[in-house]
Amino acid sequence: MASSYSRKQFQKDLKRLAKLIEQFPAKRQSGGKRDKKTGELISMRTFEVVQVNGKDVTPHGNYQIREDSPIGPETAASKAAKQMCKKIKRNGGKHTDCEGRTLVIREKTRGSAHKHFGPYMVVVEQMSAKESKARTEALVKVTVDRLVKQGVPKAKAEKDTRKKVGKVSHKVSAKLVRK
Repeated sequence: MASSYSRKQFQKDLKRLAKLIEQFPAKRQSGGKRDKKTGELISMRTFEVVQVNGKDVTPHGNYQIREDSPIGPETAASKAAKQMCKKIKRNGGKHTDCEGRTLVIREKTRGSAHKHFGPYMVVVEQMSAKESKARTEALVKVTVDRLVKQGVPKAKAEKDTRKKVGKVSHKVSAKLVRK
């Protein structure tokens, strides 16, 4: 037995659909980074590492920079260098093991030409005692704030953070190798 769907019922359903569409928020965009002050979406460029010391590697990493960044891909290369040094240190190496390595990064932003940038040389600098103390305190403060936001009591968060966070003693960056 087939049920009939009348023209009158169809018109009624169209009106109900129009009301639902009207109630739905006009401009919804998910994902992406937003400006903290204005709340507007920030255009970002994304990069990945494709070569280390002149040897091709499986593309890895997701290093983002602002599209309007005056420095450009060098910022992404510095982020990649920092991650690489962290990994080397985690596996028992030293900061000096990172120095002198070269990276080539590729843009992977949707709609870009996927151009390669580099090579960039990893530079590791020893910080002065004053700068080291300031950076360590800033790191502790940020970590404590994040833990407190997650619901950990401030005293416990500070105690745990001071135990875990070592002294920041080196600054890692990447500089373009001029040919």
